[in-house]
Amino acid sequence: MDETVYKIALAGFLHDIGKFAERAEAKKDNAGDLKEGFYIDKEFLNSNRDLFQPHYNNIYTHKHAVYTAAFIDHFEKIIPKRFNKGEWGIEDSFANLAGGHHMPKTPLQWIIAISDRVSSGFDRSEFEDKYNKEIQVKDYKKTRLLTIFEGLSTEGKWKSDMLEDYQYRYPLTELSPDNIFPQNNPEIKQIDNKQASEDYRQLFFNFINALEEVIHKENIPLWFEHFDSLFMIFASHIPAGQHRH
Repeated sequence: MDETVYKIALAGFLHDIGKFAERAEAKKDNAGDLKEGFYIDKEFLNSNRDLFQPHYNNIYTHKHAVYTAAFIDHFEKIIPKRFNKGEWGIEDSFANLAGGHHMPKTPLQWIIAISDRVSSGFDRSEFEDKYNKEIQVKDYKKTRLLTIFEGLSTEGKWKSDMLEDYQYRYPLTELSPDNIFPQNNPEIKQIDNKQASEDYRQLFFNFINALEEVIHKENIPLWFEHFDSLFMIFASHIPAGQHRH
């Protein structure tokens, strides 16, 4: 298959990995020690915001887009080298292709942007009005994935859309035989902000450790299959919604 096709496919697959990295962002503690988590280079952030982040009411929105580009840049040693080489495929750099979906400028970037908005349920007329106007969801780090099965009914009695009507949650951790089923316990439903952030940082740290072990970096199609399986393990319990549009 043409290398540009794989480049587009991987950029689409990774376009929102910045949401994972952003939720796992860490800062030095009071003693100046580093915690496990994602640390974005401030110079990279300031230099690339205008390239990847839209503006709304004079405020940068969709921080995850620049975090996607930062992920590709900061972890270049553990991902395929071609991701950060200009001669891979045609036109855009891989980081620009993956991170540019909220400010598309080239035909390849528009492929990612259109795919993203179609999968999100937007039609063409809504793109400018809603897709690029970010409204923060309160306490999104504390939100845990619900199960669709709790909302099913054989008697036509349906639950409301209120979060408190749902008792079961998936724990924010990698898939395993121990946590493949949702749980009903206070620890998941009453999590505080500190623990919620720590859960994301730990999950991201475990993901990066596993990513370092992925082989066949010179064989992009095979590496993609490995990464697909790995990401399914570590991202399946991450709620999709970080923002309402």
